[in-house]
Amino acid sequence: MLPRLSHIREKVPVSTKIASTWEQLSIFFERDVKSKISNPQYLALVLLEAPLLALVLAYICKFYAADQYVFSENENIPVFIFMSIIVSIFMGLTVSAEEIYRDRKILKRESFLHLSWGSYLLSKVLILAVIAALQTLTFLMIGHNILEFKGMFWVHFAVLFSTGLFSSLLGLNISSAFNSAVTIYILIPILLIPQLVLGGIVVRFDNLHPRLRPVDGVPLVADVMASRWGYEALMVSQYQRNAYEAPFFALDQQIYQAYYKKNFLIPQVSNKVALLADAQHNEGVDTLRYQQDWRRVVYTMEKESVQSGLEIPIQPLPATWLDVTPLQWDELKTYSESLRKYFVRRYNAINRNKDSRIAELTITQQDREEFLQKRTSYTNEAVIAFVENMVTDERISEAPGRFIQNIYPIFKPPVTDRKTVFSTHFFSSTKLLFGWELNTLHANLIMIWIFTVFLFGLLYVNFLRAIVRFRYQDVFITVARRQAMVWGKRLFPKRAPQSEGLRS
Repeated sequence: MLPRLSHIREKVPVSTKIASTWEQLSIFFERDVKSKISNPQYLALVLLEAPLLALVLAYICKFYAADQYVFSENENIPVFIFMSIIVSIFMGLTVSAEEIYRDRKILKRESFLHLSWGSYLLSKVLILAVIAALQTLTFLMIGHNILEFKGMFWVHFAVLFSTGLFSSLLGLNISSAFNSAVTIYILIPILLIPQLVLGGIVVRFDNLHPRLRPVDGVPLVADVMASRWGYEALMVSQYQRNAYEAPFFALDQQIYQAYYKKNFLIPQVSNKVALLADAQHNEGVDTLRYQQDWRRVVYTMEKESVQSGLEIPIQPLPATWLDVTPLQWDELKTYSESLRKYFVRRYNAINRNKDSRIAELTITQQDREEFLQKRTSYTNEAVIAFVENMVTDERISEAPGRFIQNIYPIFKPPVTDRKTVFSTHFFSSTKLLFGWELNTLHANLIMIWIFTVFLFGLLYVNFLRAIVRFRYQDVFITVARRQAMVWGKRLFPKRAPQSEGLRS
């Protein structure tokens, strides 16, 4: 006899309760870590990619002409610095390119649970950040050891880790946007080549297409490249923050600026003043061109009078060069010579100050040997040549309303009437960010992280995937159909029906 069943009125406990956002983050993170650990090929790629690339790159770049390697004489240090940025971007793209694409079936199966998309993405970012940190550490440990970098490990780590995380977010965006692994890996070199070309070393910004090249500064098309910010931060830091140059950088900045002004800027102003004075007696001259020269003279004199404390003898300066009298031209010539002599005295005084500081550090023979050894171990002549830009043929150039300093960009202060980092010249030691003057390393790191957060925002709203789907499904197909109809009518035109009279 079957037992009698009793009715149970208690509610069945719900076992499908959705976890909180932080719990989901922990679950996603743990699941992704276990998935990666169980994949030996992926682990081999992650663990061996960075040290192998560092070994090959550093070995190739270790140049020395004599029997003994000297860091300061290695001409390939700027190349290694730039290629380190490219390697970090490449590793970030290759590691993250299939992350979301690989999980697409799982995401589709779990979509009815309405899990947190932000927790899923944040778990991916955290894992990729750990991978980027690990790869950056192994890359720098091998590369710095082979090339004998000293004192710059953590500066290089901060920049390379930041660019690596940026490229990881870029890879997650393309992984989320496309449905084919082939398409994703085809896009990697397409994304990498602009970073390579517009990073600041392969093609000099001065040699870009005239429509892309600004009068003074970095092209906007290069400002959106993380490689440009990373490369500039590393080069400026390598010059400015090494143990040899750091104690003297502030003095060197004053010395080289005084040198530029006494040898290039003020002589150029004197030449313009003499040219304008003579042009007043000539007929048929280009008035507009000479007015531009006069604006440059006025701008420079007013600016340098503030720094030097030498008051301009003519107050105020005439609005046009045609209003200047012969007596005033003579006064301006005398004033230009006074400015030049002021910067000569300033250059000599600061040089003596630096020499006295060096003398304090090199009292004994051992001190002198250690000081010279520090120079060969911490500085690099190729880096100095890049950031001082002494190879340029045009030391000073002209822009509307002012002169442009082309040499010693590392010592050139940013233009104070432009308040953004995008308007600062390349290899500047400081940048203006919303009116604040920041060290280039800090300013460039902020810019890279702004790009990274921006990419995370695009990924969160699936912006790139929406654009790709919209373009291919709505635009491309519609345009293709219309073009097919147009070409079909051209190739196969319809014949007009014949009348009954013509048929008979």
